Amino acid sequence: DGVLQKVAVAGSENIPFNLALLLDLSGSTRTERAPMKEAARRFIGIARPQDRVAVYALASDLFYVVSPLTEDRRRLLDLVDAIPEVAGSTPLYAAVASSYAEEFARRPQERNALIVISDGIYSAFDQPASALGDWTTFAMLRRATPKMSMLIYPILLGSENIFYGERARKRMEELASLTGGRLFSARSIRDLEPVYAQVADELSTVYSVAYYPRNQNFDGAFRRVEVKVKRAGARLRTRSGYAAW
Repeated sequence: DGVLQKVAVAGSENIPFNLALLLDLSGSTRTERAPMKEAARRFIGIARPQDRVAVYALASDLFYVVSPLTEDRRRLLDLVDAIPEVAGSTPLYAAVASSYAEEFARRPQERNALIVISDGIYSAFDQPASALGDWTTFAMLRRATPKMSMLIYPILLGSENIFYGERARKRMEELASLTGGRLFSARSIRDLEPVYAQVADELSTVYSVAYYPRNQNFDGAFRRVEVKVKRAGARLRTRSGYAAW
């Protein structure tokens, strides 16, 4: 909130990640089903031995837990292979919120990252989806995202819909930025080859900075945080802040 803080801890320890994959299996991605499964396999493969991985799916207007966080890579791959042919509409924002609530919300002190593989097109951009509850509009998710203890990495597939495709990109890019994550774009899942290494590099180059806030009034209010470094040429992406509990 504009007040200089004294850094107590800073470093890049080899701390495990909790990595969740959210697969958009709605009707708009139906033609990409086999490549999407292959993409899920590849993202499971970038996880380090000490990392845990979960797989979630958005299908038939519902949020599914294909697998909770686990270190069992073989089981994850088998479960991905077994995902049936499904479709439905795209309450994407509710699915992102559900991905956080499923396990990450109980792990605020751990490193959490969510990879969202989707075309980003919400079937009713500003209308709540009944199947996943009514906490689904972009405005609601945008307000909540900075308080979520997770990085968001949308893997946005190209959309032929000029209006909704661009709108989807801007919204998903904003959600990623609020968490310190980054959006990656591809015309289709078949063009994701260079993205796997980039995401793996992102997850392995996260630094932690900690301080004891001068403001000791832990009332749940949102505190905005800005991080600066003296090193010339360094590029930073950080969370916009945190909820002070």
